[in-house]
Amino acid sequence: HAPGGGSGEPSRPNDTNYDQAVRAYFGEGHYLDGDQHKEWDSGVTSPGNGIVLMRFFIHQETVTFGLLDGDNRGFSFDPNASYRVAVAWNTDTGRVALTVTRSTLKGGWQTVTNGRVSIRYHKDDQMWPAHPIEPGGDNDLTLVRQPVGGYLAADYRVLNGRFPLFHVGGRVEVKFDSQVGTRTYIGGDDYPDFEINQYYQHDRPRSLGRDEMSELREVATFPLMSHRNVYWTNGQQQ
Repeated sequence: HAPGGGSGEPSRPNDTNYDQAVRAYFGEGHYLDGDQHKEWDSGVTSPGNGIVLMRFFIHQETVTFGLLDGDNRGFSFDPNASYRVAVAWNTDTGRVALTVTRSTLKGGWQTVTNGRVSIRYHKDDQMWPAHPIEPGGDNDLTLVRQPVGGYLAADYRVLNGRFPLFHVGGRVEVKFDSQVGTRTYIGGDDYPDFEINQYYQHDRPRSLGRDEMSELREVATFPLMSHRNVYWTNGQQQ
């Protein structure tokens, strides 16, 4: 799979998107060396609504002036698509998981020229482990209890593994409303790209929201630079 995200375990024959989402984002043994993963019992359920998956990813091939790999992809329903950070909610059990992937930089052949002399050499792949997920740390997820059922809200704070810059923070919300449908929200730093997918056990997945990052890219994480505040109803931006 693409570097720095996605399940470390290949899909199995006859796996549904739901099965793959459960295996990729919950439990142990599916993550790459250097990734960080933590799960909570949120106490928030909405039976029958499957797995809600919120992923932060970078559509470019490289970021930070070419010093880190991106995910090099667009919006995707593929449960195993590359990502930087994922928040998954099992609406039947109330289980919530946060996965923060390692930071990487692909190697390859490079050429250095000095006058008439050119030297060609191979640079190895590099990897920087994700920071631990812990309260008040560089990577953290804080569940915010709501007064009604079927309503998950969480504050997030995450950071790449290589540089002490570009913290990304904000809030995500998912609310299942019997009258209106599914309402979703993201507010916070306008970086990186963001998608919310819903995976049912016996139906095709659907999008609950998609938002591209700011044109400022990682600079949008600096204070007062660029903020996103986006609402969707049944996947349609409001």
